[in-house]
Amino acid sequence: MKRHYDIANEELGIYGWEETSLQNILAILIGPKADASITGQLASLGINQLSDLSIEELKKIMVLEKCQLKEFYRHLV
Repeated sequence: MKRHYDIANEELGIYGWEETSLQNILAILIGPKADASITGQLASLGINQLSDLSIEELKKIMVLEKCQLKEFYRHLV
């Protein structure tokens, strides 16, 4: 069974950034440990609300290692 991250990379390769779903873009930013349920929750917020979240708010939603969370947050701001 393919990981969410791998499926997201395939979608990106086929459709490019403009046509890749927000959920799959988030999976790519999070990396190989991305979980579809978490990226789905984040994507449901929308990009505007997502970009307004603090690291503390993201921690409540996501269960990632500290370095992954900081890297993900860096892409948002």
